[in-house]
Amino acid sequence: MKKIYIRSISIIVLLTGALYLLVPLKFVPSLLACSNNPDLLNIVRSGGALYITLAIVMFSLSKKPDLIMKCITAIVIIMVGLVAGRSLSIIADGVPDKTFIVSTIIESVYALWGVVILKGAKK
Repeated sequence: MKKIYIRSISIIVLLTGALYLLVPLKFVPSLLACSNNPDLLNIVRSGGALYITLAIVMFSLSKKPDLIMKCITAIVIIMVGLVAGRSLSIIADGVPDKTFIVSTIIESVYALWGVVILKGAKK
């Protein structure tokens, strides 16, 4: 179950990162407003590269039994941070594009799933 958790979130994060890096304007059409600003597109694309790197690290750690629980803890912290940031943005900036809403839901599910795994390991 733990490896499935890590590997499935790795795949989702890898695909998301690839879309942000390679085709950000198609992945999130609302970013078309950024299309004339290379600085903003640079931020989006570098975030995609960061997601890809994170996915590679998570997948690599899933192969090391002694690091699996630490990896899950890190994933939970990252997902909670993303959900908190997106939630704060929704409050401050309004409801975003549907892509970001779906991302927030997926991140919330993985944060909760990770907490369940961590609590189960403590018993």
